[in-house]
Amino acid sequence: MALIRRNYLWTISLISIMLLSSCVTQKRKEDVSALGKIYHNTTAKYNGYFNATELMAATDLTLESQYRDNYNKLLPVYFTTVNENPQALAPDMDVVVEKVTRVVGLHPQSQWADDSYLLVGKANYYKQDYEAAEKALRYLINNYDPIEIAKEEAAAKARKEKKKKTSKKKKKKKSAKKRRKAFLRAKKKRQRLRKKGKLPKETSKKDEIAAAKKAEIEAAKKAEKDFEEPDNYGVKHRPVHQEGKLWLARTLIERDNFDTALRLLTEMASDPKTYPDVLPQAYQALAYYYIYRKDYGSAIIPLEQAVANLKPKDGKARMAYILGQLYEEVNNGQKAYATYEQVLKYAPNYEMEFNCRLNLALNSWRASKGSAEQAIAELDRLAKDIKNEEFRDQIYFAMAEIALEQGDRSEAIALYKQSIKYNVNNPQQKAESYLAVADLYYETENYVPAQLYFDSTFQVMAKNDERYVRVQSLSENLKDIAKNILIIEEQDSLLLLGVKSEDELKEIAYNKLKDQQEARRLAATSSSTVGNNPNSPRITTTRVGALQNETTFFAYDDRNVKRGIREFEKRWGNRPLDDNWRRRSAISNTGNNQSVDEAVEETTTAVDALTDDQLLALLEGIPRTESERAKANIQIIDAMFALGSLYRDRLENNKEAVDILEEMNRRFPKNNYELESWYYLYLAHFELNNRAKSNQYRALILSKYSSSKYARVLLDPDYAAKLAGKEYEINLYYNEAYEALQSGNHEKAQNMAMEAKLKFGVENPLRARFDLLYALTVGKSEGEQAYKNALTQVVTKHPDTDEQRTAREILRILGGGNTRLPGVKEQSV
Repeated sequence: MALIRRNYLWTISLISIMLLSSCVTQKRKEDVSALGKIYHNTTAKYNGYFNATELMAATDLTLESQYRDNYNKLLPVYFTTVNENPQALAPDMDVVVEKVTRVVGLHPQSQWADDSYLLVGKANYYKQDYEAAEKALRYLINNYDPIEIAKEEAAAKARKEKKKKTSKKKKKKKSAKKRRKAFLRAKKKRQRLRKKGKLPKETSKKDEIAAAKKAEIEAAKKAEKDFEEPDNYGVKHRPVHQEGKLWLARTLIERDNFDTALRLLTEMASDPKTYPDVLPQAYQALAYYYIYRKDYGSAIIPLEQAVANLKPKDGKARMAYILGQLYEEVNNGQKAYATYEQVLKYAPNYEMEFNCRLNLALNSWRASKGSAEQAIAELDRLAKDIKNEEFRDQIYFAMAEIALEQGDRSEAIALYKQSIKYNVNNPQQKAESYLAVADLYYETENYVPAQLYFDSTFQVMAKNDERYVRVQSLSENLKDIAKNILIIEEQDSLLLLGVKSEDELKEIAYNKLKDQQEARRLAATSSSTVGNNPNSPRITTTRVGALQNETTFFAYDDRNVKRGIREFEKRWGNRPLDDNWRRRSAISNTGNNQSVDEAVEETTTAVDALTDDQLLALLEGIPRTESERAKANIQIIDAMFALGSLYRDRLENNKEAVDILEEMNRRFPKNNYELESWYYLYLAHFELNNRAKSNQYRALILSKYSSSKYARVLLDPDYAAKLAGKEYEINLYYNEAYEALQSGNHEKAQNMAMEAKLKFGVENPLRARFDLLYALTVGKSEGEQAYKNALTQVVTKHPDTDEQRTAREILRILGGGNTRLPGVKEQSV
């Protein structure tokens, strides 16, 4: 019991001593006792710092597990740089910063202070707050340089020794009086001995200072030598100064401070004092620097060094795979082939192993180690392997790449579509396949399917993909182009049907019913396989989105299709989709064959059985009268002009603009867009360096439309700028009037709307807006009937405008929607 009591008292005493030794505010390291250092180091490491490092490690695992590699693109060197939602990491990273900040605040004398600043920099880097990361990392490397710290410690030690010597001298002086006589006697004796040359000369104050400085320099050199030999740290704590420089360089790359980043990484890569475990990371960061700048050739050498120095547990296989991709980027198929073979020896995960074998098949052909047929055969073998079932989309994509490199674009498109079909749960691969098809259609100026595939790409592509903006732009720009192309095709088809005989139309209607039944059967079949798959292709045989609006063609009208199917089934029943379905032999399977003539006769009978109502329902929208054909032609003219302007303004495709606008003027001479189309043709031919045609359209405008704004632009190059300035002035004026209405100053808004006609003319481009604005102010000041009358004027004066639709909707709400408006056909709203 006595022994236990003594141990207990000793423990309490030790803890008390440690606490007392640590309770000194802002002590310098050399002022902290040995027990205090133990306390600060232990508490700092195993409290806040340990928890922070554990949280960082968990975050690394989360980033790696959540990211799905896209093997059709260069793999990212770091997962942190491809994180789409860095704010999701913010709460955990804020906890990391909070914990290590507390460590530095409570234990500034501990050896984990520099590690804490490194974690602050890394946490902000993970959040992609690169400015904050740079500040923390710069503070680390400026204030925790181990060489400078060693020099300071050596200087402090020298100062301490000097202080000790000074203290001894003071003690000697105090006892000097007591030993005065002895001292004088000894002094005289020393003088006699010195005269005889038996004692050296007395050292001066200057000599003592020089000796102290010499000792300080030697101590600093020794500390620097210890730093030059990293292995000398042994079990001692190693500074993180080099890691700080590494992370600072990575941060500077993200901030586009390329010169400083390159200098830091080059110094680390060439410095023999760089730690063996930091050196491959420096090479890796240097490779990332070049990849970030798309200098793939320069990235190869540092990445080779990184692979040579990395250990398998540190991502050696991944870096080697990226190295193979870099060789492919510089068209070195042989090196790529050899590198992918090497990757297989590093025991990668199965997905990487599969992609290695996929690339080996591709590069064996590119490196002239086999034919394209052999590469296809190897890929086909991989596709049949049940282990690769989820990777079939990638296999078909690789096959498509081979077909494309051989110049077979149609086969490539078919294989890319197969890749889309077999995609199960790989949105990155789906985006690549969609985009490949979209680009092929776009390159051949097949804009309708191109728009659909660009739209599908946009739906699945990651927002941080560098191609995202381009895909979004093309999807939007091609939408109106595809819409107008379909309008032209649809109206041309309807016009062709309009000159058919009734018998021909009946036969077309019957065949259309049969096609619709076939489409229903295929849709029902595919719904159990690809159709119900959320990853199935979005490309369908019917039009989608904006393309399905404003059409009367029976094949694109779901209501008419369903009505026709109901009428068909009412008369003939729910027939199976078979050829010659009316034949008794086909139903009873008796094997009694009929001749072709009998089949034709029965088909004719089926066609004749269509009633007039059924025929009208199926063929609704076909122009049969002159007025209907004129309306269809107007739609074609509008679409052709819109298409020509879109080709030039959005796609900068002057050749297509010229073709469609000249075709419009050839088919429809003296159309309503003649002047505008001539001006577009003048510009397009000018940019195509066809000066003769450009001058021809210039002359046509000046001769026929000499007073138009286009003629003024041609004669006065500054007129366009003046016109733009005038439009800007009108917009400012309208905004002021609208703000007056919004703020309740209806009188001011009404006066401005009325003055707009005098100020800018009745033909100003915002006249419809000013008229609607005026109507709104009338409703506030003159009552409901005056309001309705003003709105009716807007509907009458501004057909086919947003302002007309707004006014009509207001009239409907007010109860005036069923009133026949002057000059406007009655229509539902």
